[in-house]
Amino acid sequence: MSEIIWQMQETTVQVYAGRSRDFEAEFQTAASAIDTPLVAYTHYRAVLLAYGSYDMTGNLSASVTQQYAQSAIITVTNNHLFIDVDLVFLALTGTLIGQGYVLTKTAEDATSIAEYGKRTLDLRAKLALGETETYAMMRYALGFFKNPQPIVQMVLIGKDDTNLTQILNRHISDRVTIVTTRLGMNTEFHIEKEEHTIAKGGLHRVVYMLGKALGARQIAILGKSKLGDGSVLGY
Repeated sequence: MSEIIWQMQETTVQVYAGRSRDFEAEFQTAASAIDTPLVAYTHYRAVLLAYGSYDMTGNLSASVTQQYAQSAIITVTNNHLFIDVDLVFLALTGTLIGQGYVLTKTAEDATSIAEYGKRTLDLRAKLALGETETYAMMRYALGFFKNPQPIVQMVLIGKDDTNLTQILNRHISDRVTIVTTRLGMNTEFHIEKEEHTIAKGGLHRVVYMLGKALGARQIAILGKSKLGDGSVLGY
């Protein structure tokens, strides 16, 4: 059952003619659903205080432009070209849920399950904007992992400084590019597993298990990646 989950605390806020104003609504607990679209008089009301609280609500429009687990951004627009209005009421209605509530969404590929059996990838989408985006993230991941990922085995021997530098600086999950003209390969991989062997004479040998890198090459990680050149931030 819907209830008021947030209400503007100010007595009045002025919204200038032909302009928009953003309001940040923070909830005491997470909101499972916000009632949209916002409705005049139910969610917002405006007057002209200088003219005895003359009703100007019909000149406003309001919408939820961003929604998060415990907050939302409301954009209020004064569509009148000449008159500034006084916003005297702004609220959101919806359904509140407890802090420990967990929403679970599932995406499956029946053909993959029949062919290879059922495998589970658990995505904890704490920053997702809602159910729709959460499900889209799951479908995106499913597209990569519904079929088994081939593993390439590579052996690197520390016979010189170049190879030893690679051995000492490479770690699990590193993204590497393997180039070999013999196999006609110029492909990016992630290091999934590595096995080190140091012989009695000191020769260092490593076997790398490499999984093909995902196609999301434009994703950048703060503190590790270089922004620009088409890269974007992801989560």
